[in-house]
Amino acid sequence: MRWRNIVFSIVIVVLFFATLTSLRHAFFATRPEIAEVQPSNATDVFDEVLTKPFSNLVSIDLAPGADFIATISGKQGYVSLIDVNKKGAILWSKKVNGARAVTVSKGGHVVLVYAPYSATNRLITILNGHDGSTLGTVVVDGPIWSLTVGPDGAFAAAVTGNHSLYMMSLASSLMYKRWDLYGIGSSVAFSLNDISVFAGTWDRSGVSCYSRSGNLIWTYPTFTDPSHQFINRIFEAYPSDARQSLLAVSYSNAHHGDGTLYYWRSDQTSRPTWAHYLGPDTYLGRAEVSANGQYVAVTYTQAVSRKQETVNEHRILLLDSDNNQIYDRGGLLFTPTLVSIAPDGHRVTVSDGQRTLYHLNGSGRISARWPSPDQAQSTGVIRYAIATTDGRFLLVYTGDGTMHLLRTTH
Repeated sequence: MRWRNIVFSIVIVVLFFATLTSLRHAFFATRPEIAEVQPSNATDVFDEVLTKPFSNLVSIDLAPGADFIATISGKQGYVSLIDVNKKGAILWSKKVNGARAVTVSKGGHVVLVYAPYSATNRLITILNGHDGSTLGTVVVDGPIWSLTVGPDGAFAAAVTGNHSLYMMSLASSLMYKRWDLYGIGSSVAFSLNDISVFAGTWDRSGVSCYSRSGNLIWTYPTFTDPSHQFINRIFEAYPSDARQSLLAVSYSNAHHGDGTLYYWRSDQTSRPTWAHYLGPDTYLGRAEVSANGQYVAVTYTQAVSRKQETVNEHRILLLDSDNNQIYDRGGLLFTPTLVSIAPDGHRVTVSDGQRTLYHLNGSGRISARWPSPDQAQSTGVIRYAIATTDGRFLLVYTGDGTMHLLRTTH
């Protein structure tokens, strides 16, 4: 009897550990944020270039070459320009009343500040990156929904809630022009060569492509056909960094409806190459196309029903340029928000919405994380995470009042 009890106990222990191992594999398979790093894919790592305390931050932007950082701090709107190559020295600071958002051009030559979505403050202020002096101001006709600077820093564009697109020349003498949009401007972006400007619109929803001189090249959908119009959907446009491909994501402005991803292999035609349906009740889409135009990454939120209650799942999807799925990750335990995609698409960087950034490799598994697990609790919650267009540099601002400039290295 004694030996029978011993054998029975051994069997129970073996079954217990087998079950535990099985559950562990299932657990890691559904929680990619804690999946074990694969050595064969761990080629990209985070390298901290600059750490700088900076309190009361309101807005932050990183110049395309990651050599300058523009900030707004405090309730009074103090605008500053930081030189990364001078160990984070502040070159100048200037008070701009009502400034709540900042954008800096290539080389830090020009800094633009404004108050997004404000019905009363419709002023764009253009500052000289050398000394902070005011180069000029532009008063627009409605709330500013989006503002961007072209890749070479010579032009800027803004869209407003009054169906307007503004093109501004940032040369020695400031000049600007205004053109009509079909809908409320929700996003604006330049093509790499600065020749084309893309505006995503809401209300009468879609994407419009303009030349820099203001000529309308195309719109999607064609607004002359009422049966193919989108109403009350937000369209965000994301051009490729190197090739003339374009990406757009649309979703309802409320927590219902559906989300769709559109891909143009050429940005000179109004007809998308394909459309990818993200599913019902999807919103807050954030997408990027790789510089070579071969891969598309998108993160989005989806409301799903579980046991008579509705919960939000956050997902990341990677597709190739032929609309083939590479991977689909996310869920209740992993909440990815897209930060950047590598030029060749081999790496996607996401934030977990809390304290950590992750590099995901080509199979969607984690290859690196920042900060390390033992430092995550001391760095604070990530408030801002932005990247250069090639994803090589990332600027992170955490809740403990510290900015971190990170570089992705092999």
